[in-house]
Order: sequence, then C-alpha cells, then structure tokens
Amino acid sequence: MIALWGVDAEGSPGSAALSVNVTAQTSGPPIVTIVNPTRNDLVDPIGSITLKGIAKDPDGKSPISYRWLLKGSPDTVIAQGSAKNNKSFSMTWTPTAQQLPFGCGGYSVTLELQATDADNQVASDQVQLYVIYPVC
Repeated sequence: MIALWGVDAEGSPGSAALSVNVTAQTSGPPIVTIVNPTRNDLVDPIGSITLKGIAKDPDGKSPISYRWLLKGSPDTVIAQGSAKNNKSFSMTWTPTAQQLPFGCGGYSVTLELQATDADNQVASDQVQLYVIYPVC
C-alpha cells in the first residue's frame, strides 16, 4: 500500500491511499550479470582471465545461449556457449595480441556478456576493464 498525507496552504490535513500488487516478472529477456571480471579490473594482456557470468530467464526456460564480446569496431566474439537457466558459467580467456594490442601506458576496454533465451530475446551486461602496458 502506498499512502500520502499532506496539509494544504490553509492547514487542513488530507490523505490518500492506494493498494499496489507487485508480482514477479514472468516473461521478457534474460537478466544477465557479469560476475568476473569486475569493473575496473586490471587486465594483463599476456595472461589469462576467468570469465564468469549468469543469465536468468524470467520464463524459466533452458538453455540460454551466451557470448562474450570485446567491444570495438567491429566487436570481437571471444567465447560462446550455453548454460542452464539461472546457473553460473565460466571459462578462461587468453587474449591475443590482435585482441589487446600494445598501447603505451595501457587503455580501457569494454567486455560484454550477451544472453539469448529460448524465445530469442536478448539482453546483456557490460564491464569496463583496464589493459596494463608500460609507459613508453
């Protein structure tokens, strides 16, 4: 219930109430979360990175297909697969020199996790990372 109480300019009180019924979402695109890496994590371009995510389909359907993208022009698919609804999935990404080229002092990149449910509805989550390189 939402209630509002107030007083007008002449000091007279008043109130109103409204009942609201909140229900769980039962349809729509998946809810996508990147678990790892986290925002502003440092990325060693010659190391490996654990990619971990979860996607929940409000419809409760499985499987959910997913793909990890390194955002750019064009975007680069770095991994893909499928998972059961609302179950975490992970994999290891070892960047190539083409994916994370040398840049004096390093630079920011965006990693995106896209998920597609059984109804072909798509949703995504993004995380900003920082690729570490030495200063030139």
